[in-house]
Amino acid sequence: MNVVIMAGGTSGLQVPHYHKHGFDFFVMLQGCGWLHTADVEDGQISAAGWRHQRLERGDSYSIETNKAHCLLKDQSNDLVFLNLSPAAHMSTDYFVLEEVNLISTRDL
Repeated sequence: MNVVIMAGGTSGLQVPHYHKHGFDFFVMLQGCGWLHTADVEDGQISAAGWRHQRLERGDSYSIETNKAHCLLKDQSNDLVFLNLSPAAHMSTDYFVLEEVNLISTRDL
């Protein structure tokens, strides 16, 4: 298992990506932001498109396989979260979705 505490940079936090095996579990430790998720079919975002969920300190959420996800912080705060995932999660099971721009949804 990976146990990682991450802090956001100036432009957000994660690039949109998904995992074919395993899961992600997150706990928000500081700040607030937006979780963007979408189902992935054949390596592409499904026709249903992206869903957007507001997250604040103390919230937790899980991401199952073949679910695209990206966490973006609000511009006004630092975002710190705990991530639990399988050991190979970031090395062999990390698939970036190219040409996805969710920065414009930051202030939903």
